[in-house]
Amino acid sequence: MAENSKHKRSEILFWLALAFGAAHFIGISLEIAGQVSGFVLDKFPLKSSLFLGNIYLALLSAYAGQKEFSRWQSDPDSTVLGSKTIKKISRGEIIIGLWTLLLGAAVLLVITAHITAVSENLLITVGEVVIIYFGTGASKYLKNKKTARAGKPAAEPVKPETAD
Repeated sequence: MAENSKHKRSEILFWLALAFGAAHFIGISLEIAGQVSGFVLDKFPLKSSLFLGNIYLALLSAYAGQKEFSRWQSDPDSTVLGSKTIKKISRGEIIIGLWTLLLGAAVLLVITAHITAVSENLLITVGEVVIIYFGTGASKYLKNKKTARAGKPAAEPVKPETAD
């Protein structure tokens, strides 16, 4: 029952983070589109705020933190993530990929002079998402290393050979 509760809590945090992340992503995309199409940035009503980005990053951090806390409490990954979310491409890799693609598109638009600058909100969000991703990766590595070390039997002392 407790395992199911942990999984539900984790899923709720993920879907909340995803909803706010999608709104933030769309807002930044529309902000870039407003610059490309020639709208004055301050008058373009649909853009993401730093506040929305902070809510997204707080929810994403809470999701990742809860997942890592459960991992360090020795819950197996299937308990922490649920069977549907254990895949070859993790959720984190998809999130990193999408934000990186948007940043790459913005940089390309700056280079081609279609926009004047990359949004500060985009830079902050990509930086923090990368930090969360690599932080959870480091945590997973350290946990696996600790588990592997704890699982190894102690080395047996070498017995001196006796000549018979």
